[in-house]
Amino acid sequence: MLTRLSVSNAVLSENIQLALMVYEENFAPRVTITLEQNDVPISVIDGGNGEVTATVNITDVNQNDTYSVTWSLDGVNEFSDNEVFTFDPSLMVGVYSLEVLVEENNTSEQFSVSIDKTVLIKTTLEMLSGTVDSDGDGISDADEGYSDTDNDGIVDFLDDNTVISLLPVNDEIEPLQTLSHLHLSLGDIALANNDVMSNGAGVTTEDIATYLGNLQLDDNSSDELFEAITPLINFNVSGLTQSGDSVPVIIELAEGVTIPQGAVYRKYNVESGWFDFVVDSKNTLSSAYSDVNGNCPTPLSSDYQQGLNDGDNCLQLLIEDGGANDSDGSANGIIKDPGVLAKVASNDAPVISLASSMSADENSNVAIIASATDDENDALTYLWQQTSGDAVNITNVDSATLNFVAPNVGTSGSTLSFELTVSDGVSDSVASIDITIENVNQAPTVSILALSAYDEGEIVTITSNVADVDNDNVTYLWSQSTGPNVTLTDVTSSSIIFTAPNVSADADITLSLIVNDGYVDTRDTVTIEVKNVPVVTTPTPENDSSGGGGGGSMGWSLLLLGFTLISRRAYFKKAV
Repeated sequence: MLTRLSVSNAVLSENIQLALMVYEENFAPRVTITLEQNDVPISVIDGGNGEVTATVNITDVNQNDTYSVTWSLDGVNEFSDNEVFTFDPSLMVGVYSLEVLVEENNTSEQFSVSIDKTVLIKTTLEMLSGTVDSDGDGISDADEGYSDTDNDGIVDFLDDNTVISLLPVNDEIEPLQTLSHLHLSLGDIALANNDVMSNGAGVTTEDIATYLGNLQLDDNSSDELFEAITPLINFNVSGLTQSGDSVPVIIELAEGVTIPQGAVYRKYNVESGWFDFVVDSKNTLSSAYSDVNGNCPTPLSSDYQQGLNDGDNCLQLLIEDGGANDSDGSANGIIKDPGVLAKVASNDAPVISLASSMSADENSNVAIIASATDDENDALTYLWQQTSGDAVNITNVDSATLNFVAPNVGTSGSTLSFELTVSDGVSDSVASIDITIENVNQAPTVSILALSAYDEGEIVTITSNVADVDNDNVTYLWSQSTGPNVTLTDVTSSSIIFTAPNVSADADITLSLIVNDGYVDTRDTVTIEVKNVPVVTTPTPENDSSGGGGGGSMGWSLLLLGFTLISRRAYFKKAV
């Protein structure tokens, strides 16, 4: 209750002006729901105390409009065309949603408004004491009872405030305040978790979780990255002049508490969870400092300055009906607001465990393994990136372990650098590692090219085909391992030349070539056949006394000589 007053000569001015605005257009109706049990207004239903009457209250500046009314209790039973709906709560217990849809049926616009009211049904309500006065208003609890005369969601024996534009939060801060013609009441979460002893709009994240459980919805109540400055407040505002209007609500901080630098107003709804208050042309945050008597400026006062200003202790929310900060998301004449003034919670950045360097062989599969811990046990995300060195195709960039295939490098090796960023959603930690890629020598490949056979006395040339993927400088060394001895020339070059030895019979010669790349030897051998060439003896021709025989003998000799030359070059073929 507001008690800090300082008034001197408070009188009304003699000049009073009244402005009357006349509109010709049609406006949507404004709708509220009230509950009664045994003709007593209530907010908490006693399941054993008889039927409950729900009444839809329709206010419309267009007085000739008529409506169709449809009721729905917890989305199951529908009752139409009656502004009063009754139900028996005797077989019901827990949290229910009572909805009403009001539709114009005689206008071209046919505006419609749908609102809902959270209903808490108790099996029974305990007897109240005739000697206890819980709210300190001079009336005993038993006399005030469980009625809710001002329809703010707080039972009368706990409610010492009947001003509709004020709503208690808790014992630490003064009541919420709005414009005098508007009606503040407990929000759905505060109502749903009302244990009958609650006397204000202050709720907890546990209350939100319970509310979601009652609605069989997933729990998104946690807002661990922020630390509350005010209580988490859940209120409704009704009585708007027109649906879609923006209305102010004043929150006064507890004594000794001011808005810190970097403060935010956090909002909640069941669909999205927690988010920052959305500021636009119809939704604003502003703040001011209380006067010498400790009172906050009145709603819409020019003392409120845009933003959440460091050191102020009065906060003004301007919320649009149906806008981004109205939790029911509908321009229906009722604004719903669970929210809290908060600051970013203190946070320790993740701690990364990662070696500063390591080595790997070229062409090998490399795995860089890291780990991270977080003091707040926040969920961690990982992100790797290469910062220098030959580019490689990295995989698992969003996990603790990074994989890639090491590239080919020269004999001097190569260094690749990587950076890992680990985030807990608030703070980032960065670590780096250098990977030395070491050269792995690959032996040269060798093949010898030669014919399979040569005639004795023939000049033989044997060549080699050598390749080295490392492009190392290679050396050659030829040698003979078997067969008739031959004299090799240029044994340190890629090819050799020698004369096939004379043999009495065909003979094999085996030659070897060793190629060295500075690290390892590669050997290849080849075996060639040296062919014996038979000596052909030419018979002496007999004298022909007639003179004609000499020519005939010479012809046979030439023919034999030609045959011999052909037979010596009978065949050659390339050695494999």
